[in-house]
Parts: sequence; structure tokens; C-alpha cells
Amino acid sequence: MLIKLEPGATFSKAQMFQSLKQAHSQFALTHFSLLSGQVAQLYLPKKLMLLGATAVALFTLVILGICLIGVMQYNLLLRRSEFSIKLALGAQFRRIVQESGSEYVRLLAGAVSISTILLGIGWLRLQNQPKLLPGFDDARILNLTLYGLSLFGVILCGIVAHYLPLRGLKTSSIQSGLYGITY
Repeated sequence: MLIKLEPGATFSKAQMFQSLKQAHSQFALTHFSLLSGQVAQLYLPKKLMLLGATAVALFTLVILGICLIGVMQYNLLLRRSEFSIKLALGAQFRRIVQESGSEYVRLLAGAVSISTILLGIGWLRLQNQPKLLPGFDDARILNLTLYGLSLFGVILCGIVAHYLPLRGLKTSSIQSGLYGITY
């Protein structure tokens, strides 16, 4: 027997027994569950996949940050002599950070532009698909605020990845950089 209720109405097990007795005395209640519980159980695998994909995305961001710092460290190692010569000739450390930072910002801006274009293409394709999870509005999952926060996190990671390797240049002696010694 399926009983449809109006929104906000409740129906208990005792009320179900009473309805069955009124309908026919031979009816027996073998299983009583709410449809919302069954729907939630059906969508549990999709929710777990969504959580798994989120965990993989966060893990990927951590690995990205580590790799980005490694690439910047290698870039500094290759340009250490150049930066040491500039410091020996009287350049300020702040100017070296600005100069190398401007190159890095252009690269980061290109990456952000490409990712924004890819996100737009993905968003347009998602609009043509049926809803993945009922009750979840796609606009709430993929909104501009979330994208902005992710973008802010990537830019912050880029700034840290740019400054951390250069910080070692500031504390080391200019003479060791001119000789190519990297300790």
C-alpha cells in the first residue's frame, strides 16, 4: 500500500496500522519505511562518488602545490647566478622578486585563463545533462564563489611557491651564488 502525504504532513506506524484495519481486517503490515529513506539509500553511491571525487581533487591540489614549489626551486637554481650578479651590482632583493614575479604572473594568468575557458565549456556541457543528484542544485555546486575561492587558493599557492625559493637567496651570501655553490 502506498500512501501519499501532503508536504509537511507526517504518518506514523500506528496510523498505518489503523489505516490497514479500516481498509480490511486481513491486511498485515510487514514493512514500514519512508520513501525519502529509500531515495537517500538509492543515491548513496552517487554521493560517495562525489565525495571521492572531491577528495581526489583536494589531493591533486596538494600535489600541485608541492610540484609547483619544486619547479620554482629548480628555476631559482638555474637563475641563481643571474640573481647573484644583480645583487652584487647593487640591485635590491625586492626588485629581483618583482622582476621574477612579473614573469611568473604572466604564466599564472595564462593558466588561469585556460582553466576558466575549460570550466566554461564544462559548465555548458553540464547544463545539457540531467541532474546528478536530486536535491542538489548544480548552480550551488559549481557557482562563481566556489571557483573564486579555488582560484584564490591557487594564486596564494603560486605566491608562496614563488617567494619560498627566493627567500633562500636573500639569506645566502652573494659570493656563494656567484661561484655557483648551491648550499
